Amino acid sequence: MATTRWALRSQTSLVEQFVGQSLHDIPLPAAVLDIAKVRRNCARMLEAVDELNFDFLPEVSSHKTTEITRLQLGANAEEVRVLVTSLWEATKLLPLLLDYQITGVQVNITYGVPLTPSQVEDAAEISKQLGRRGGNIRFLLDHISQVDLVEQVGETSGYPPRVYILVDIGDGFSGVRPGTPEFRQLFSRIEQIVLSQGSQSLAFVGFYSDIAFPDESSDLVSHLRLLDRQLAMLLHASPIEVLRLTVRAPPNLWLSLHATEELSSRELSKLKHTLVATSEANHAIEAHSGDYVTLDLRSLVHNSQATFDGTAALMYDDIALTILTEVSSLYPRRGENGRLEAFISVGGSAFQDGVGCGGVVSQWNMKSRSALNTDSSCEWEISRCRGDSAVLVWIGENEPSADSLVGQRLRIYPYDASRAGDRFAWYYVVDSSRLGREDEIVDIFVRWRG
Repeated sequence: MATTRWALRSQTSLVEQFVGQSLHDIPLPAAVLDIAKVRRNCARMLEAVDELNFDFLPEVSSHKTTEITRLQLGANAEEVRVLVTSLWEATKLLPLLLDYQITGVQVNITYGVPLTPSQVEDAAEISKQLGRRGGNIRFLLDHISQVDLVEQVGETSGYPPRVYILVDIGDGFSGVRPGTPEFRQLFSRIEQIVLSQGSQSLAFVGFYSDIAFPDESSDLVSHLRLLDRQLAMLLHASPIEVLRLTVRAPPNLWLSLHATEELSSRELSKLKHTLVATSEANHAIEAHSGDYVTLDLRSLVHNSQATFDGTAALMYDDIALTILTEVSSLYPRRGENGRLEAFISVGGSAFQDGVGCGGVVSQWNMKSRSALNTDSSCEWEISRCRGDSAVLVWIGENEPSADSLVGQRLRIYPYDASRAGDRFAWYYVVDSSRLGREDEIVDIFVRWRG
C-alpha cells in the first residue's frame, strides 16, 4: 500500500527500497543530502580549527544522524567531544561513542542546556555508560540550584560529573552574568565542593558561551566584536587559570579566521590581543558549531557580508541539503506584470526565514540551466509561503510552456537547514563526486527521533 511509504521504517528496509534509484523516481517531498559536500564541509572545519590551535566541539542537533556525526569527528580523532541539546540525542549517540572508547579514544558529551530535575535519572545512565571506560558527560550551570542536580547524577551513576558555568555574554537569553551576586554564589558553591571533596565528587571544566549571531548583524565587524566579547568576558570571569573557554561563531568566521595573518583592523587587533591574553592565562579555547555540516542560505548571507578579503569562503556549491519537491499547479498571468506563478508543497515551514520566504530554487533539472554557474538560483523565485506550501513566480525572460511544468521536480536550497531537515524522518543521500551518477541514491540516513 502507498501508505507504507510514510510509516516509521527501519534503515535496512529503506536502503533496500531506494538505494540505486534516481531523484527523478523517489516519492516527494524529500530531503536530499549530498554526502560529498558534507565530507568536504566537515574536513574543512576540522582543518580550520586545528590551524587555529583550538579544540573543537561539534554540535549534532542540526542533522541528528550517527553517520554525519562520525564525519564531524574525523577519521583520526584522538579525543571525541560532542555537543548535544537533548539527552535522547546523547542516548542515540552512545553506540558510536562506545565504539570509540573500545579503541582507546577519550570520549565526552557536553549537554548544551541546563539540567532539570526530571532528567537526572537519564543523565546518570548516560554518565554510567561513558564512565565505565573513562568517558564523561559535561553539564552547563547557570543557577545554584543546578549544582544539587549534577551531584545527584554523580551519586547515582558512580562517576563524577564535569561542569561549565554558562555565561550570559549580553544577549539576556541564558547564562549567569559575571560580577553579579548570582555568579559569585554559583562559583563559590562549585569551588567549595571541589576543595572539600576533590575531583571525585565534581570537576570544574571552565566557562561556556552560547550567544547567537543575529542575521541582521552579519557583517565582519559585528562578528569579530561578538567573538571577542565572548572570549573577553569568559577570560575576565575566571578567577583561576588553566580552564576551558567554550565559544560560538558562524561557520564562515571559523573557516576564515586562520587566514588573517596579513590583515589588520581595530576589531581584529582587539581579538588577537584577547587570544594572547587567553594563552598567557593557560586557558584552552574550544570552538563549538554545527551549522557548517550542511550549510544553508543563512550561512551564505553571513558569509557574503563577513569576509576578510572580499573572497567568499562559502558558496551555493557548499550547501549539502536541498528539499526536493514538484510543481503541483500553475497560474498563468497571475503574478505581477502578468508573470507565471506555480504552487509547490512543503514550502512554508521548511523555507521561511522568520520574516518571509527564504528558500532559493536551484538550477537542477531546469532546461534553461546556466552553463556558467550550475549551482546558482534559477528563473523560479519563491514569492510567498503559507503553512506547508509556497508560491513560485517566474522571473526569467522566456516563459516556458505551462504543459511542460506541471509535475516538474525542483531542488530548493533552504534558508535554515536544521529547520527544514526536521520535517523529514530520513535523508536520501546522493554523491555529487560520482560523475554521471550524481542523482543516484547511494544511502539512507535515518534521523534520530525522541
